[in-house]
Amino acid sequence: MKTINININRLDEVINELNTKLGGELKSKSGEYVMDIDNDLAKGTIKGICYKEGLSYLEYDLKFYEDVKIYMKSSKTNPILFMYCSNGTLTHNFLSNKAKRSLKQFQTAIVSAGRTETHELFFAKNVYTTLTIIHVEKNINGEYNNFTMLNKQLQELFASEKTDKNFAYFGTYNLQVYEQISQLKDIQAEGFSRIFQIQGIIYLILALEIQQHLFDTKNQEENLGSLTRFEMSKIKELSEMIKEHPEEQYTIKSLCGESGLSPAKLQEGFKLMHGRTVTDYIRNIRVEVSEELIKTTDMNISEVVYSVGLTSRSYFSKIFKEKYNCSPREYQNQKKMLAATA
Repeated sequence: MKTINININRLDEVINELNTKLGGELKSKSGEYVMDIDNDLAKGTIKGICYKEGLSYLEYDLKFYEDVKIYMKSSKTNPILFMYCSNGTLTHNFLSNKAKRSLKQFQTAIVSAGRTETHELFFAKNVYTTLTIIHVEKNINGEYNNFTMLNKQLQELFASEKTDKNFAYFGTYNLQVYEQISQLKDIQAEGFSRIFQIQGIIYLILALEIQQHLFDTKNQEENLGSLTRFEMSKIKELSEMIKEHPEEQYTIKSLCGESGLSPAKLQEGFKLMHGRTVTDYIRNIRVEVSEELIKTTDMNISEVVYSVGLTSRSYFSKIFKEKYNCSPREYQNQKKMLAATA
């Protein structure tokens, strides 16, 4: 059993302590920390970013080869931790209370420790786990700093809670949070543009987790319709397959055959995860991929159309303009003009 003690007041200290204990290779660029680990203890990546507003983001994406406990304590006002498990499973408990709670794939949790309390996270060996933790710090007045959009919701969330005591909410499954975390992995920008794009998605994740808590508190039931966690994982796999291969000719029948889901379950899952029907999701992915191809390659419009699995240029122009408010040709010409003036 490997044990790691970290102070969660400063992200750089967290990352450096994890790097020392796990034997990783740590790099930092534009405020983003990336630690790669590949040894007898673990294999994977830990990433983190700290923002001035009292907001920080930490992602564990790895497999441990022995059981690991991570003890997290704050020497100042304890932050609220918004957690989400994208892969695998882990457990959380407070050190003074040995009652463990499992955080499973697609599940949300919001936890905050009392002033003298310590969080304990347990990662079982040989389980590939992806855990996202968003830290929200309070200032000395007990307010959530400069979160203009979320401050009211955060205050309302903890208005009835004694925040000097332990708080733990383990929510129902949420596919929309998974979709936002997937978008974090798709960000191609570098430098401060990347940092700001990540920050925007972090705010969306926070809003979704708070909304989930309010929904669960009000309804006391899972917002999953009739889907099981296994069926949700199949929706995730199909979504990733469509993203990676938009050129394929997908049909409801072929996707049902691939996943083993019924047409009704398929549609229900895509609406829960993406807020779109299956057909609309495929169309949207093709338009987004085509925009990237126009922007980053020398393909002509016809080549782009065929590369994303479409055959009609007129239909492609129609759906492209609906999303980007300009035709593919206009978009391509703008790219050429910018290149000429660069």
